[in-house]
Amino acid sequence: YVVDTWTTGPIDTSTFAGYDVFVIPQAHSAYTPSELLAIESFVAGGRGLLVIGDDNPSIYTDLSGFADITWMGGGVSGTTFDITPHEITMGVTSVWLDAPIAEMIPGPAATSLVRDPFGGHMLVISETPGRVAGFADEGSLWDFAIGQADNLLLANQIIEWLMGTRYEHDVAASGLQAPRYLEPGTPTVIGATIRNIGLNNETGLVVDFKVDGVTVDTSPPMAGTVNDG
Repeated sequence: YVVDTWTTGPIDTSTFAGYDVFVIPQAHSAYTPSELLAIESFVAGGRGLLVIGDDNPSIYTDLSGFADITWMGGGVSGTTFDITPHEITMGVTSVWLDAPIAEMIPGPAATSLVRDPFGGHMLVISETPGRVAGFADEGSLWDFAIGQADNLLLANQIIEWLMGTRYEHDVAASGLQAPRYLEPGTPTVIGATIRNIGLNNETGLVVDFKVDGVTVDTSPPMAGTVNDG
């Protein structure tokens, strides 16, 4: 991997230009609302986010809550074999946990892959609205512990999964804005953002709006270029 470190200045959308994965190793300070929005936009655009714990659960909830992953105090150290089969955990039979003091609460849109010896959720992932992973013990991924059990394999496969598969032509709708309930005959506005998550620039896109599989409106071809990212 090519790894760069961001150490000064606020985070905005320009921070992520040219990058596939954003890793936050044990944040100690809260991110601003604009920074959180930039991170969410990065993920919704087809990139990956890895949030590593574990001292400040409320800060991590701010970072991954949009993906249905929340944090709380907890966690038990030691070697765990409580691992759910997944492409991230392929070949991973055990994980050594250094000294976790937090664990995660996976919501309906999230999946727990690794649990500590007492069942606390140590590795949780989500694909809503994009690929997000939370790992609840930074010490387990530091140099002194990365060689324990299958930690190195797990760490590499987390990054590979977060990078995902990039296609030449691939667009996605995100940021859907719609009321949860509608009364018959009541007009409403529904909004969404079309993002290019492929490798090529795209032109002439047409967007169909469908209700129950039936097209009720169609946009004219987009004259401008939809750029990657």
